[in-house]
Amino acid sequence: MVFDERINMLKHKRIIVWGAKLDTGHTHGFIHEACVRASKYMGLETYWLDNRDNVDNSFFDDAIVITEQWLVFQNGISNNMPINKNATYMVHYLGNRGAVEGNPGAEMYLGRVRKLIDFRFNAQNGWGINGVEDKNYAYKFEPEKYAALSDVSFYETGDDYDKFYTIWATDLLPNEIRFDDRLSEKRQQAFFCGTIREDNGPLFEGFIRKCKEYNIPFLYNTPWQNQMPTEQIREFVKTSLLPLDIRPSNHIANGYIACRPIKNVSYGALPMTNSPAINDFFQGDCAFAVNSDALFDVALEMQKNPRTLDLILHQMNRIKEDHTYINRMTDIIRAAEI
Repeated sequence: MVFDERINMLKHKRIIVWGAKLDTGHTHGFIHEACVRASKYMGLETYWLDNRDNVDNSFFDDAIVITEQWLVFQNGISNNMPINKNATYMVHYLGNRGAVEGNPGAEMYLGRVRKLIDFRFNAQNGWGINGVEDKNYAYKFEPEKYAALSDVSFYETGDDYDKFYTIWATDLLPNEIRFDDRLSEKRQQAFFCGTIREDNGPLFEGFIRKCKEYNIPFLYNTPWQNQMPTEQIREFVKTSLLPLDIRPSNHIANGYIACRPIKNVSYGALPMTNSPAINDFFQGDCAFAVNSDALFDVALEMQKNPRTLDLILHQMNRIKEDHTYINRMTDIIRAAEI
């Protein structure tokens, strides 16, 4: 890939990613780390900061600032982010329902920054889902009305602030995606990187029951409680026979494309999902079933089929070309400089 055009188009002085450093244990740190690594790889002046860096407000002049609204509202290590009148702020979970639980949302920035962009999810798929409704948002996703920045990223100009719609990506850089990883010897185990708790636990019950029936250990890591190092997660994913990903009901309803299955495939693993939207994203090259016990059966059969390695290779190529944070940062920069 050639990055000269991306570097030359940057009119802002620098990229600043604010908050959720990995030592804080905040799961948004994985997103921020990927943004920082991609920006530096592209040759851009990039910083990952929080309150502990004690930078002057003027350092934010002409910067693109990427952050997450709940971090800057309530996180004690990230709640003193400078608000600079000459900077562009790209804020995830900004929200459009007014103040939620005391969080001021856009009011925190309006009239105080050069440009404010709400970082939203692209929530469209072939199952008729075209919007998001949750604690922070109520919006329809209507890409035909927006400027297309890429196949998955769109830009909408607003009266008070603008909106950027996209999906997540893998945390690997393009040169780090190794196609031979799909050939890694598989351990007789299932692995899930994510939180299992009272509200989503029932979704896993059928799968865990099947694991017991087949004497396959079920392993999982909850990042909020015990954040496993990224390299260790990658190793578990690519060497596990069943690298599971289960989406909760709100993700299914919103057509949310999570980063986990995209990462898993980039590590060389078979995508496994209960989400119609994620199955569509992977063009049906998935182990897919709505119920987790059926998902177990589908995935086990696919892992026995030699053709599955070809499906994984095809999807790894797609991710390498179009779904790394090089792609996402390019779109973010384009949005910031419209």
